[in-house]
Formats: sequence, C-alpha cells, structure tokens
Amino acid sequence: MGEGISSEVNESVSVASLDQENALSIFPNPGTYQVTVATNSTNLMDHLQITDLSGRVILEKNIQHENSVRIDTEALQTGIYMINVQLDNNKVLTKKWIKL
Repeated sequence: MGEGISSEVNESVSVASLDQENALSIFPNPGTYQVTVATNSTNLMDHLQITDLSGRVILEKNIQHENSVRIDTEALQTGIYMINVQLDNNKVLTKKWIKL
C-alpha cells in the first residue's frame, strides 16, 4: 500500500527543428481546389513534390527560385498528403496537407 509509479519524460525541441517547422507555410490547410506553398526562409524553392502517405509521388514540379507557388489540386483525391519542398541550399522541408 502506498506504492506508486512515477516516470519522468524529458523531451527537447531544438531551435533548428522549430525553424524548419516555421520555414514552410501551406494554405489553406485543409484545402480543396488549390494550395499555396510558401517558404519563410531566406532560401528559395527549387523543387516541389506531393506524395501520399505511402510515399507514392502524386505531383512533382520544378520551381525556378520562387518563395511562393500555387498548385492546382482539384484532380487529387480526398486524403492526407505530404508536401516536400527542396530549397536552393538542398535542404528539404516537409509538411502535411489535407485535401477535402
């Protein structure tokens, strides 16, 4: 009697991971007919890829050093997608996007 279980969880989030999370904006999210992808980084986008959750490439687009691009998504099926953006410094940023 009087015994208990305790545990301690230490989780840290690095500044780099927070910067990466905030470096890419996707809106509207969830969305329907189009999505705007924008980088808040000083680096510009070179390549964009949309994949489904199994990793299958649904859409791929080369971008000529832009900080924002609008993608027509009307043909995509309802579901959850990952949007991967390669910057001009070869860093890849990824965010989840929901198609309604």
